[in-house]
Amino acid sequence: ATFALDDVPEYVSPKVVDRKLHLIVVSRTGIAHYFIRDMNKLTIKRPYRAAHTFEIAIDTVSTKKQAVDRLPVFVATVQYSAQQDQILLGYGTEFSVRFEHVPIEEDVKMNVIIREPLKVMESKAKEGELKSKTPIIDSDKVEYMNPANSSRKTVKEVEIPMEVRLENLSTPKTSSKNMIHLLVQGLHSRDATLLKNVFAVDDSEMVQQTLGRLPPQYVSALLNELSHMMQMKTMHVKTAVCWLKHLINIHASQLMALGSSNLLANFSTCLGIIEYRVEHLNSLSRLRGRLGLLIDQIDRSKNQAANLDDKSNMNVLVYQEGDDSDVDSMLEKDDTDLPGSSNEEMYDEDDNDEDEVETVYANGNDSLRKQRSNGYSAKDSDRESMEVSD
Repeated sequence: ATFALDDVPEYVSPKVVDRKLHLIVVSRTGIAHYFIRDMNKLTIKRPYRAAHTFEIAIDTVSTKKQAVDRLPVFVATVQYSAQQDQILLGYGTEFSVRFEHVPIEEDVKMNVIIREPLKVMESKAKEGELKSKTPIIDSDKVEYMNPANSSRKTVKEVEIPMEVRLENLSTPKTSSKNMIHLLVQGLHSRDATLLKNVFAVDDSEMVQQTLGRLPPQYVSALLNELSHMMQMKTMHVKTAVCWLKHLINIHASQLMALGSSNLLANFSTCLGIIEYRVEHLNSLSRLRGRLGLLIDQIDRSKNQAANLDDKSNMNVLVYQEGDDSDVDSMLEKDDTDLPGSSNEEMYDEDDNDEDEVETVYANGNDSLRKQRSNGYSAKDSDRESMEVSD
């Protein structure tokens, strides 16, 4: 079938509903053509004309122009319309597009829709923006400056502290990415210097990250280097054991894939060195325990002797003899505190007490003498009476 248009088509939207073809075509001029035809009656004898056409015109009242401008239609379809008697139109300009549902009137063949022009967001230059502006200045308050009057600003020197300088001079830490590159390069070329720099790192996390990125084909080569490194001094053995532990944990599947014979051949050197170094471990641990006990006993005896010396040197009582001036001052203070009393009165009272005691003592002696004399006289009289009786 052939459909007649006013210009070249730019957008086509077909839809079939109940064996009827709903076809909307948008031409280059911005007009939407709507065709409705029965699918059973389509022929190629003559071209079919549009049942409805839709145009968008700009309202001249708002623009105040005599000529009528047209807003071109870009899109038109019936597939996304809310109802079957409506079409969806998209019109506008290249900068802004508006979508609208337009009802279809069967009696009207040519539909002209009047709409207001679309507002375009354009930056408008302000009037006088590019012109030079002269500031308004009061002539009485003007102060003229010349190089002689203007003071020169002193620029302060910024001093960087020594800690910041040392941090800037310190070399950055080697990352795991650089470590894996150096390790692969050293294993591939068997460069002792590169391998020495790599094995100098004994950080557990760094070693784990480096071995996690190691390709599987370099596992056996690394194992040989570690076995050779374990034959050196104790410092190198410690680093080799750290690398070997993480290598076994991370690449256990690759090591098991080598087979029992190859695995034993690769680990034979390491196992021999480990057994040789662990051979005297029990005797060394026992010796260490005994030495620890002896050292504890020696320290304990030393502490006890030191405590005894401290106790013997300690003074039970410390007496400090005061000056006579302090005693006199205390006595004077006591005298001043007791009104109407003096040291002489105290001494007089003591003398009176002594005299009373002496008088009492004298009276007692006299009475004793009298009693004794009376006794002796009584005895003499008895003796005389006895003699007379005889």
